[in-house]
Amino acid sequence: MIDVPKAARPIYASRIGYIQHLDVGALSDIAEEGKGTIFVCATPGAFVSPTEPIAWADHLGFDKQESEIRACFTIDDVRSFDQDPRFGASVLTEIASRALSPGINDPGTAIDVIGRAIRVLAIWAEPGDPEQDIMFPRIHVAKIELADLFDDLFTPTARDGAGIVEVGARLQKALKILSRLGSATFAETAERHSRLALKRAEANLKLEQDIMLIRDLAKKVERS
Repeated sequence: MIDVPKAARPIYASRIGYIQHLDVGALSDIAEEGKGTIFVCATPGAFVSPTEPIAWADHLGFDKQESEIRACFTIDDVRSFDQDPRFGASVLTEIASRALSPGINDPGTAIDVIGRAIRVLAIWAEPGDPEQDIMFPRIHVAKIELADLFDDLFTPTARDGAGIVEVGARLQKALKILSRLGSATFAETAERHSRLALKRAEANLKLEQDIMLIRDLAKKVERS
């Protein structure tokens, strides 16, 4: 979420669709020229319509700047990988879901996808450089929430692989690794997914020994 001043004026999308690309440099030029600030609330990957703002303009002349700001958002019928990391995460997880379908029954591919998800989130956990200069100080953009990225990467696999002990075990091991990376938010999010995956496994696994294995692994995800 971003804090938008009450005096800021809304900018609405020109059509219904997914934001594919956002030209932040052009937005910055508009804001610099008008000595104002632009708050972007709809980032690439968002499904938008003319009924809700995609941005807010503060201390900018409105008639000319409104169309210029709107032109910085490329909107089309489908999502794009270019500026949309959550789309990449969703597509990666779709591979695991297809592999776990009854017609394919390939848990090995799903396990490989879990490993790739760890590597993606490990990069996300790396701290930023506090000394890095802010390129566009007049542009404020809503950040990608870590919880959303975890949901994209793990929820479908945990759901579709709930009845396969190998998948459940690898998922709990992955979440243990992630719970030790990054901030406290990383640990809390990993633990939440561990608990949810355990509930799904308990509801779908038939053998008590398999359930006990997943329970033991889930306990190791929790911080001591």
